[in-house]
Amino acid sequence: MVLLVQPCQAVAVGSCIQMAPTVVSLSGRVYVKSKYGPPGFGETPDRDSRIVGTILRLSHAIHVCADSNSSRKPGLEPVHEVELNFNQYKPLASMRRGRIVVTGWLSEGLSATDSRRIRLLVATVRAPDDLGHYVLIYRDSTVDTDHDRKVK
Repeated sequence: MVLLVQPCQAVAVGSCIQMAPTVVSLSGRVYVKSKYGPPGFGETPDRDSRIVGTILRLSHAIHVCADSNSSRKPGLEPVHEVELNFNQYKPLASMRRGRIVVTGWLSEGLSATDSRRIRLLVATVRAPDDLGHYVLIYRDSTVDTDHDRKVK
């Protein structure tokens, strides 16, 4: 499993990973999860919207440090999946080739539309090509992971 923290320091297995503004890279496989949304979140299926979440099932569980505003205890529960949040298009077809590596920032999933309790704001996605080499298939042009900040 690849876990990198800016500036490219490996995270020890078993330690907790910081939420934003720390940049992390996580590996795993992607799948799509659909659920009922507003207004009734499943109580009125004919009128409820459908929310489609892009989920990264991690190669290995991680522990995420609690945000300073969180009521959760830091790093107690292992995280096996994170919801991927894209500012731009979702490269779903390319991400389904196998294991991918996603770089971005972790945050808590606090809204009713979040599919998982931890989200990853996606900066880049790398997927294997036909030869098994990881190539860049998505880059959010609004973020700069080299400087750990948003750019406009």
